[in-house]
Amino acid sequence: MGLIKANMLKDEIRTLIENALMDLGYVKFSIDMDALKADISAGKADELKDFVEVNTTYSIVPAKIKFLLVSGNNIFAKKDAIKALGFRWDGKTKQRYRQRNYLAL
Repeated sequence: MGLIKANMLKDEIRTLIENALMDLGYVKFSIDMDALKADISAGKADELKDFVEVNTTYSIVPAKIKFLLVSGNNIFAKKDAIKALGFRWDGKTKQRYRQRNYLAL
């Protein structure tokens, strides 16, 4: 599995009976989704359960890393193994680096 920058949960609200929600005051030009989300978050979901459906989605956002650097103890003693993994030596920064592989998670 690759590096992960953030795990995110996201609630998706789908209205079932728009006219009933408008009668309850969730109106802009159409359904006031911001007010609806706020009231659901504030605990009014039971009152609205016949009119909306809330779906939660889970997203994984991979980290945006371009290069991997080698660090740790005894890295010079393990230089052959590190080189075998494709890391190169940068004399300017005195670090071993490798471009990140963009593989699917």
